[in-house]
Amino acid sequence: MNDLYLGHPAEESLWTALKQDGMDAERQYRVREVSAYSLVDFAIVAPKGGVAVSTPLSATDILQLDAEGWDELSFPPHPLARRMPDVIEQIRGAVDRRGIMITEGGQSPSKEQD
Repeated sequence: MNDLYLGHPAEESLWTALKQDGMDAERQYRVREVSAYSLVDFAIVAPKGGVAVSTPLSATDILQLDAEGWDELSFPPHPLARRMPDVIEQIRGAVDRRGIMITEGGQSPSKEQD
């Protein structure tokens, strides 16, 4: 289902890179906040939160979640493709800090569950 969504070019590049890195991300994911929901471009979900990633098209679109258990990362789309290795490294670092284990076949249960 995630592959059926078509985003802007930078979002598509990031989606491809996430899959190549083995991160089982969800696209256009609704994160429950204190008093509302926010739609994020990508979410790597753990049992209690996760990592939310956005590629805002303008400064007013930058993600500012008020949700317990979520780390948020925003990467301006221009020039995302040239910075992709660094972007993936930053996302992987946030995933590691949240205790989400990534295996060869994709995401596995959070370390919090062990």
